Amino acid sequence: MAKKRKILSSSEFWIFGSILLAFIELGTKYFMKYSLNRLSVLDFSILNIGNLINLFSVLAVSVALLRLMYSNSSSKFVIARRAFLILLFALVFDYVALFMRVFEVNITSLYLFFYPLNKIIIGSIYIFNQLCLFLIFYYVFIKTKDNKKYPALKSLLYSMFSFVFIVLSAFIYTTFFTGDEFTKKKQYTYRVGVVLGAAVWKKEEPSPIFKGRILKAKALLDSNVIDIIQVTGGKAPGELTESQAANKFLTEAGVKSKDIWIESRTSTTSEQILYAREHIQKRVGTGNIIIISDRFHLPRIITMCDFFNVDAKVAPSDYVLNWRREFYYSARESLALLLFWIFAI
Repeated sequence: MAKKRKILSSSEFWIFGSILLAFIELGTKYFMKYSLNRLSVLDFSILNIGNLINLFSVLAVSVALLRLMYSNSSSKFVIARRAFLILLFALVFDYVALFMRVFEVNITSLYLFFYPLNKIIIGSIYIFNQLCLFLIFYYVFIKTKDNKKYPALKSLLYSMFSFVFIVLSAFIYTTFFTGDEFTKKKQYTYRVGVVLGAAVWKKEEPSPIFKGRILKAKALLDSNVIDIIQVTGGKAPGELTESQAANKFLTEAGVKSKDIWIESRTSTTSEQILYAREHIQKRVGTGNIIIISDRFHLPRIITMCDFFNVDAKVAPSDYVLNWRREFYYSARESLALLLFWIFAI
């Protein structure tokens, strides 16, 4: 009498377990992106570029695992188990980042390149998580196809190349974005011009980049394009509150206090765009906001406005950077844009 076949073989158990973990990881990522940014299920859109990247990564891993299941590889069990363990490791890192964000765990209060080091640590955890997904896909694919030497090393290199490709795509988008959307519609008027905060130097002086944003807002106010200037930005170590420094600069330049709104608690671009959604847009209505920042910053602002459902236009500052600083800021923004695409931080 023939033996009954098991419902799942050992390798199939690990394969389906890995696919299940991959989709749990996807659900966790979507939860973090929306819930931690105070957004509801109704705000979710699968057409968001970051959500598509998340979904594609998990589907690619799932397809590679299913391909392994139907292959003739003699190492199915080992490959599937390794994929499961790597996915489990990535999921643990997801929950570490979730814990840090929910309970506002501050490992350090230091800043690096004018950005909170604590958030850089969380961003690094997320990058590692994404690299794990790339690694699984390439490892399973390579091992299924052949058993040549160094599959782990090849998978790691391909994963790094994939990540660099996405960063370069973000860099190209950031570098060649013209920022002329507002220029083409400058005859339109807006209720509020939102100046995003930037560094404040010694003696309560806005940095040149910040000053460029402030002067652009004043020019728009003087030309009656906007009615109110909303300055934003909290306090970084050793500095005056960014919004207070901007307010001081504007009042000394002749702008009346009644034409300035001040917000002094946000510290990042995402917090400032969320503030625009929860406070400014509710106060003045949709279509009445223009956000002022540097040209290299605008692609990420537009992405955030789309994610947070903020109906706003953008206007570039007139401050001109030399090519070295333009390259530096564009490169930094590329990585920040990628982190927001995939993880909404």
